[in-house]
Amino acid sequence: MIRKNWWLLQFNAKETRSQVKIFPDWLEQGIDVNADFINLTNQSENEPNQQANKAELTSNELLKSEHGNNQYDGQQAALTEDIFDKIPKLNFYCERCQVNNLNLGKVSFSLSRTDDNVIKIENFKAKREQAEFTFSGEWKKNKKQAQ
Repeated sequence: MIRKNWWLLQFNAKETRSQVKIFPDWLEQGIDVNADFINLTNQSENEPNQQANKAELTSNELLKSEHGNNQYDGQQAALTEDIFDKIPKLNFYCERCQVNNLNLGKVSFSLSRTDDNVIKIENFKAKREQAEFTFSGEWKKNKKQAQ
């Protein structure tokens, strides 16, 4: 499939320098991520979003107490299903990837759908110095259960 048109986002920040191509039919044609570096870290305890995170946790606990765990679990399952349904095809390459203190080195992989219920990760490869980690796998969506 020839992909001639796309939107190009360029990020230059402390955490990343990358280009992201988003194709018009992004669920089918996908997204290409090409990064010089990505450095993902957890926010420290002193950052402003700590209060927002606490508020979100409190609202989740409130939902559980007001509506019971079954309704809360149902909402979480619906959210997971919604996320699953909207994950596009993805080609990812990063020259230098780090998550917190874990230096993954050079990372590449492809993500695609084999059908509505399966997302496939292919050719995941993380390589740093003489160490290399590779795998491929599938994420299968659970069938809805009758209630």
